[in-house]
Amino acid sequence: SITQPTYYRCIVTCTNSGITDTTVDYLVSLNKPANCYCSTSYSNGCGFSGGDAVTNVTLGTLTNASGCAASPYYTFYNNVTIPDLQQTAQQTITISFGTDGSQFAGVWIDYNQDGDFSDAGEFVASNATSAGASGVLPLTFTVPVTATLGQTRMRIRGGDDSQLSNTPCGASASTWGETEDYLVNITG
Repeated sequence: SITQPTYYRCIVTCTNSGITDTTVDYLVSLNKPANCYCSTSYSNGCGFSGGDAVTNVTLGTLTNASGCAASPYYTFYNNVTIPDLQQTAQQTITISFGTDGSQFAGVWIDYNQDGDFSDAGEFVASNATSAGASGVLPLTFTVPVTATLGQTRMRIRGGDDSQLSNTPCGASASTWGETEDYLVNITG
């Protein structure tokens, strides 16, 4: 639970003889959780004319129109409005897509702010049937009471040609699509 780089050393004392020895100091550096998030990959990305792209994301006060990101088909939108998400409150995120006829998405939120999306309950929403060409997909989720208060990362993978399971990192089952990350603020 350290919050800044800290020096450590180990002091060992032999109980029988009372002899003590100390290791050299060792600096434990920290990466902020924001520097630890995994990357995603799509070999084809958004396709021709952005048909497999996420074109808009709306959540509370956040509204972000976007186009197809260049390879590696990922954008961290850290300069847009950060929406407040209240613990225990149901939220609706609306995702709009490009012109391809097969549009699937998944949403993850790092509720415990540990720099990953792999903990139970952090895969918050996905669609089982395609949103269709130029589709608009509303997904609902409830912020758990155990979510850590403050700003954390939200990930959206969209434009995929197949349904997303709990795959916030690496390649998805589809070679088409893109990833967008945002900040959200968890409130009590």
